[in-house]
Amino acid sequence: MTLHLAKLVLLLVAVSTATTVGYAQKPRNSLVLLLIGPPGVGKSLHAKSLARKYKVPAISMQDVLRAELGKKSGLVSKALEPMITSGELISAPEADALMTARLRRPDAGKGFILDGYPTTPAQAESLRRFLTENKYPSPIVILLDAPDEVLKTRMEMRNRADDTPETIVRRIREYRELGRLAADWYGADHLLKVDAAAPAPVVTARVVEQIEEADTTTGFKVRSPAAATAPAKP
Repeated sequence: MTLHLAKLVLLLVAVSTATTVGYAQKPRNSLVLLLIGPPGVGKSLHAKSLARKYKVPAISMQDVLRAELGKKSGLVSKALEPMITSGELISAPEADALMTARLRRPDAGKGFILDGYPTTPAQAESLRRFLTENKYPSPIVILLDAPDEVLKTRMEMRNRADDTPETIVRRIREYRELGRLAADWYGADHLLKVDAAAPAPVVTARVVEQIEEADTTTGFKVRSPAAATAPAKP
C-alpha cells in the first residue's frame, strides 16, 4: 500500500467513525442548500451572499480541495491541481472524504451551503447518509441557469487562461449534465429553478424567495441509487 493510499484509508476511517456529539440535537430549522449551475452563472457569488443572510458557511468543493493541497498532506493528488484551479467538476474519491470531514466542523452545525458538490450519484448518496445520521433537514436544491450566450460572455470577461472557447463549451455541457443528474436524483419537481441571467442582487433575491417558500420538512427526498440512474420519465 502506497503512502498516499494509506493516508486516504486513514482519513476515510476517521470520517466514518467520527463522533456525532454536538449534532444529535440538530435544530429543525437548520438550512442545507445545494447550489447547482454551469460556470459563469454566479454560484460562488450567490453562495457568499446567502451565507451572510442565513449565517451558515458557504462551502465550495474547489476550496476544500485547494486547502488540502496547501497543507501538502498528500491526501489530494497533484494531478488534480489544474482541475481545482480551473473550477472543473471533481469526482475523485478524495473529494468525498474531505467534504464529509469539512461538514463535521463546528461552523456547519446549523447548516451549510454547498457549491460544486455532489457531482455524482455516489457523492449524493454519501451526502444523504451524512444528513440523515446527523439529523439535518433534507436539502433545498437550487438550479441556477442562464442562456449559453450569457454564460460564455461572462466567462470570456474573466480573462482566465483556461477559459478557451473549447473549454467554455465543454464545461457548460458538463454542468448541464450535472443538472440532469440532480433532477434524476432528487426528482425534477423538487428542484427550485432560478433564472440567473439578471443582475446578481436580483438573482440572490429570487433564490431567497424560493428558499423561504420551500418546505424543508417534506419533499426533497433522495431517491434510491437505482431510481437515480434510471432514465428520466418523459
